[in-house]
Amino acid sequence: MIKVPNQLQKKPLLGILTISDDHGGFKGNKMYFQAISQEAQRQGERVVIIPIHKSTSVDQMDISDGWQWSSSAHQWKKKASLVPSVVYNRIPSRKAESSDLGAYWISQIKQRFKLPLFNPFFFNKWQLYQWLKFSGIEGLRIPFTCRLHNPEDGLMMLKSYERIYLKPVDGKAGIGFFVLNRQGTFFQNESGTKYETLETEQVRWQNIGTVIGQQNYIAQQSIALATNDGRPFDIRVLVQKNRRGQWKMSGVGARVAGSHAISTHVPRGGSIAPARDVLSNAFGANGSALLLKKIEQIAIHCAMHIEQCCRYSLGELSLDLGIDEHMRCWFFEANSKPMTFDEPEIFTTSVKRIIEYAKFLRSASTGSST
Repeated sequence: MIKVPNQLQKKPLLGILTISDDHGGFKGNKMYFQAISQEAQRQGERVVIIPIHKSTSVDQMDISDGWQWSSSAHQWKKKASLVPSVVYNRIPSRKAESSDLGAYWISQIKQRFKLPLFNPFFFNKWQLYQWLKFSGIEGLRIPFTCRLHNPEDGLMMLKSYERIYLKPVDGKAGIGFFVLNRQGTFFQNESGTKYETLETEQVRWQNIGTVIGQQNYIAQQSIALATNDGRPFDIRVLVQKNRRGQWKMSGVGARVAGSHAISTHVPRGGSIAPARDVLSNAFGANGSALLLKKIEQIAIHCAMHIEQCCRYSLGELSLDLGIDEHMRCWFFEANSKPMTFDEPEIFTTSVKRIIEYAKFLRSASTGSST
């Protein structure tokens, strides 16, 4: 039985689900959570951070006990509250989300509390490929992809493609990526990119197997991307639902590969650049304008299709799209827990749309209008 103080009359609009830290606080992108909370306050609403405590049994589950941002004190304060109207899943790790406790909390939010919950789980790369390869989305291309069950899968692909990627199914930020060509192997970890040439395929696959271990990997066709000043780039798009529950593009940016990186991920040495500038540099002003319209259409259709396939409510996702020298768009990745965009305009829009969509879900669940 949840107890709440009598003086608390208005329930929070949004509860952000995350995990606790080792000091009684919570983990996650606190800057982002603060921005969402401040935007809610500007609109006369409240946000509560709901941490899942490792030591808490399922019988002690309490989603009314969380943290709220105090603008006057400029810090997070722990407060008892009413149960929020809507829950946004920002559990920061796959391990925590898929744990018995994490899975239980997510299921009970939907079944016991009957609250609207959006973005309930992480995607994985193989699942996304399966969903999108026959989507029929106009203008979208999907690199050939297969599960890496054994070395023969990779060897067969190298007969068809001069260059392939090996990617962990549940990976992030380019960690654990391999790039293979017929001369050697690149491997990217948290400390950088390594390259080795090998005398035999047997030795190559023994070395790869040592790194991969029991992890699930996919093998994927490498796409020759367009370049910006000689460096490959891809496009990251943020799509979110607005106050009417409709998918809209909140922003688009370019990610340019670092000098020794095998991916464009910023933590692996990549850099951020305005998409319009990078596309104009590669294809001219007219080509850039055409591509930006195409990217927006593809991103929105991808979001709609992924949501239909996963059969859960999504409020936002980011997509990584590659552009080749022929101006063709290739799907690489979608993320249900997008990293925040550094571009101020995109960041501001993203925060506002989280609150807009939460209001939409609250209205839909109560049958009221905002």
